[in-house]
Amino acid sequence: MIRPVRFFGALAIGGAAAAVLALGGAAVPRAFLAMCACLALAFSVNRRPASPPRRPALNRAGWIVAAAVMLAAIPTDVPRAGGAFGFSIIGIELVLVAMTILLLLAAIGRLAQGVGADPGDRLLAGALSGVVAFIVLLVTTLPPAPVGWLYPFFILVGAALERANGNLRVP
Repeated sequence: MIRPVRFFGALAIGGAAAAVLALGGAAVPRAFLAMCACLALAFSVNRRPASPPRRPALNRAGWIVAAAVMLAAIPTDVPRAGGAFGFSIIGIELVLVAMTILLLLAAIGRLAQGVGADPGDRLLAGALSGVVAFIVLLVTTLPPAPVGWLYPFFILVGAALERANGNLRVP
């Protein structure tokens, strides 16, 4: 069984690697870097590590530096496209978009319940802020990011929902 914290760590480390690539000129969406930076900051303030580090201050500093690199790699110049009317949506696509929005709102509500059930779970709070940051930046970016960048986002949502359900479960 893979625990959700391993997914959080893999995404945060992947975000640090993507930030280095973005600083080198690769096209990495702002939403992905912001999501991973939220996870790295959550790891920096995590008080329940799976295995206690030998040097907690060095570990905390490493996560903060990783988050800073990710935030520094976020591009500020968003290329202009056709705007909100640069694409068209037919009826079935509109229904799918509406269903996706409702499912994401339900997931955010469940994550908020999980954070409320265990306020000391800083990793889940970081995952929740990463999910919200990803959605906000993805929706406000034109042209939208390629679909492949949605896979890490949905992995994060699934792992965060599992962690939230664990917080809500009564022992």
